[in-house]
Amino acid sequence: MASSNSNMNESEPQAKQVVVIPPAPPAQEENINCIVYDFNLWKVVLAFLNIMVLKLIYELLILNNGAASSPSSNH
Repeated sequence: MASSNSNMNESEPQAKQVVVIPPAPPAQEENINCIVYDFNLWKVVLAFLNIMVLKLIYELLILNNGAASSPSSNH
């Protein structure tokens, strides 16, 4: 950053053009990284929710079957 500032002081018009163009690609890369990171987090969250739902359904099926067949042993 210090070198770019000194270049701006030496030649403002050229430095401005050079400084305005480069920041765009890094920003896009950062956004892509953030999107990928958020997407991975969502995949983990969705996987966890799916597992929890499957466990709840499995437990409900077992409890319903157990209660229908022998409620006393389930209690």
